[in-house]
Amino acid sequence: DQENDESYLDRWLNSNYGEWREDAIRAELLTVPGVKYARVKTNRLMEKVKFDLQLEKVINEMVPKSIYCIIEGGTDEEIGEAIFKMHDFAVETNGLKETNVINKQGDKKIIRFDRPVLRQIEYRKKYELNNIEINDTEIDIIIKDYIKSVGPGEYLKSFRLQEILKNTYGSESFLYINIDFKRKDDKEASFEQTLLLDIREKAEGVLNNE
Repeated sequence: DQENDESYLDRWLNSNYGEWREDAIRAELLTVPGVKYARVKTNRLMEKVKFDLQLEKVINEMVPKSIYCIIEGGTDEEIGEAIFKMHDFAVETNGLKETNVINKQGDKKIIRFDRPVLRQIEYRKKYELNNIEINDTEIDIIIKDYIKSVGPGEYLKSFRLQEILKNTYGSESFLYINIDFKRKDDKEASFEQTLLLDIREKAEGVLNNE
């Protein structure tokens, strides 16, 4: 029997060990010159999938039977070629960025993807030093550098920051440290010890002055 479009897309999206397909596309994207990081998500359903967090300058839902790539760095053209190389011509892509790719038969395909959105992550810090002087501004720099280093889809972790500060100044330098985070523009959110970034978010740390 001839395979219909829906069953073919099912087979493609679920073949090659399922989630390994996302890893393979991501690995190819990371070979593109200038790419700092990449995230890949698939929608295997025959319906749209909405993101819980609604953001500007990126898509907020994925079309049925499709892939979605979020990439920082690299040129649009080379990113389009990398995505095209690793996905099937019949599978749709998502995103506000568009670039044209032409296959060997001369057919044009529009490849879509997104760039991560810069979001301000507010942090609070409380600490007590153990008979040592440390410049408070230096601590802010370390915290902001850490927040900046955490990529889309990863966790901001207070305990990881505590480890970094203790490794920098000595394990006995602090009597206690407490650092927590929230999205600055989310007025209803509370500060948390861990904060999961959306796969479309790039974090920038700002100090809470209240």
